[in-house]
Amino acid sequence: MYTGRLTYRNSVIAYQHYGVGNALLVCLHGYGENSNTFGLLAQRLGNTYTVIALDMPFHGSTEWKEPDPFSAAMLWEIITLLNTGRKPISIMGFSMGGRLALTLLQQYPQHIQQLVLLAPDGLHTNPWYWLSTQTRTGNRLFRYTVSHPAWLFALIKLGRFTRLLHPSVCKIAMYYMSAPASRQLLYRRWTCLRLFRPKLAVVKENIRQYQIPVHLVFGRFDNIILSKNGQQFSEGMEQWVSVTLLDAGHQLLKEKNAAFISSLLVA
Repeated sequence: MYTGRLTYRNSVIAYQHYGVGNALLVCLHGYGENSNTFGLLAQRLGNTYTVIALDMPFHGSTEWKEPDPFSAAMLWEIITLLNTGRKPISIMGFSMGGRLALTLLQQYPQHIQQLVLLAPDGLHTNPWYWLSTQTRTGNRLFRYTVSHPAWLFALIKLGRFTRLLHPSVCKIAMYYMSAPASRQLLYRRWTCLRLFRPKLAVVKENIRQYQIPVHLVFGRFDNIILSKNGQQFSEGMEQWVSVTLLDAGHQLLKEKNAAFISSLLVA
């Protein structure tokens, strides 16, 4: 394993490189995480795959200095630059990384062999995310809230008191919004990645046309990304899309799950 740094336009993309296999596995991490998340898979996959785990903009050690939002075209260009041996490409996405992976499948299906999506975002539209990133008014409100969060804190407390919001959702929201630096990072990350919005009808058609295996894995006790979204997505797609529930919460990338997750990949 080694840590790499790729100069891309005006930015520097940090990544972890594992293994020496003849197929390439690109790993995309979740919100607030980094490429180290996938290290536990290295020993199991290193002989079959060359694993490249990327740090997304405003995550890990990546230094993102572009004036434009990050896009699927940019991400694919980075993957292409790192795929020096032109190896067959599989993609693994966890949480936020699932939304990025689905967008790549929408736009570059002919180049993707398979997907493994762990508690993936992107199968359901989060109304808060949509409002904050896809509308001008919502984005302005989001930017205002970074400096004036009191109203949001009151709303979260009300949601918990009335049980309209699950306690775990409230806990995560408060975690990422409690400190000024965390709020600023949330704004930068969400705004920078706002172009990743997969059109599921197109994704499904691409899966059928190119016969791409997609493995969806959810935590049975996950209150952030619900397994029902995967079940709905897989309806009529069972030939290509599998759905598995593990006895876990949202964080699926743990040692106890590593063997099963690794077994889903077929080079």
